[in-house]
Amino acid sequence: MAASGALPYLVPRPDTVRFEPWTMFDEGWTALPAALAVWDTDTTLTISQTVHVDVDAAWMDTGLPAGTPLRLTASWTSSASGMRSLIAQSDVVASAPVVLQGTLHGQRVAGSLDIVTSLTPTPVQGVHRPTVPTAPGAVLAEHAHRLTVESNTTMFPTAVVDFASTKIDVSASWRLETTADLDAPFHGGFLLLINSRDSELVRAIEARSASTTQQTLLAVLEGEVASLLFELAVLDREALLARDDWVAESVGAVLRGFLKAAESHGLHSIAVDSTERAAYLARLAGLVRSRGHGRQFS
Repeated sequence: MAASGALPYLVPRPDTVRFEPWTMFDEGWTALPAALAVWDTDTTLTISQTVHVDVDAAWMDTGLPAGTPLRLTASWTSSASGMRSLIAQSDVVASAPVVLQGTLHGQRVAGSLDIVTSLTPTPVQGVHRPTVPTAPGAVLAEHAHRLTVESNTTMFPTAVVDFASTKIDVSASWRLETTADLDAPFHGGFLLLINSRDSELVRAIEARSASTTQQTLLAVLEGEVASLLFELAVLDREALLARDDWVAESVGAVLRGFLKAAESHGLHSIAVDSTERAAYLARLAGLVRSRGHGRQFS
């Protein structure tokens, strides 16, 4: 087989390596979706993928010597933190299905994950044909799945309002309406108001396909709202920790998730002293970004 695309070496034909979709275990195995709306630091998710490799065909397609060990590796990279972690790894020793299985932990995972499965050969000695993939790390086949594990600001109930007709500062772009009832449904008690006078932001929210500038506006909005939610959670710390039976998707359950993330980042209280305020705000900004909210480093 000819070298694929820009790759300087031969790769297996598509039917030689077949990746099945990722699945997750949630009272049974189901397809791993593109997004999980319920996710917090206590979440542990088991995921699995089956890969079929015709090893004889793989050796023939690539020119690798028969018997060359092949290896499947699955890992994830977080868009929020840039962290990378191994999910599972397995040697391919025969033409039989290989099951890769591992776990995603809420304390390490945030934002969008790029889950990549790669088939690579072990280092090969004594082969000098330039098109044979003998270099360490040469990827023979690859499968990618993007998983978003935290909902963003666009999932808030949102209303566009002319702030001039309200008591809200007319120059503000947004305001988050909240409730003190921690037992109330989160999406019923919180409402994100957008000032209709901020026409650029309104167009960005309503756009079906946001431009780069609009994506930046939305990211800034998301980061600002997430920052407020973290602060609200820390302010309600005593009440949120007084119970561990908050109903899923209630205000208490959602804010407790934000509180756990804040405390894991070293934020246990809101600094009001002028000598501590700057350091606190920097740590809060770091927390927001590390959890996958707001504008990320490119």
